[in-house]
Amino acid sequence: MNCKNHPERPAVSVCPECGHGLCTECSNSRGSLLCADCRKTKKAENIASSIGYLVVFAVLFFVGYKLDFLPSKSGGDQSFLSGYILVALVTGWQVFNSLLRNTVFVFSADTAWLYMLLKLIVYIVTGFFLAPVVIAWNIVKVFYHSLTYTSIR
Repeated sequence: MNCKNHPERPAVSVCPECGHGLCTECSNSRGSLLCADCRKTKKAENIASSIGYLVVFAVLFFVGYKLDFLPSKSGGDQSFLSGYILVALVTGWQVFNSLLRNTVFVFSADTAWLYMLLKLIVYIVTGFFLAPVVIAWNIVKVFYHSLTYTSIR
């Protein structure tokens, strides 16, 4: 098997995504075992994912702001907090899905509702504190992947 990009060179590794052969130069470039096409595809997927999350955050904040579902005894405006709680829910979900990616929890049918309620509470509490960090991180990822996306050969 020869290299996908350099047909005259023998392959020393294989791209795990597409299975094409890579020579020493191609397998060592950028510290990744992916070929240039698969790296470009991964970068595009990362950009789309981060932009998707940012759009979801903006839409949820707007919906929560307009619904203003938090009651206020003082008659004050709770619209901002309503929007922020919806964003916190999705932020907590994003954080826990990235941390517990392949973890499976098994519960009986009797306790499944309790598990779902507990997850909802944990998502909101975690997201409440981490929402600014996660939003900033998604923005950084979009800029980082956009800058490196153009420099891939």
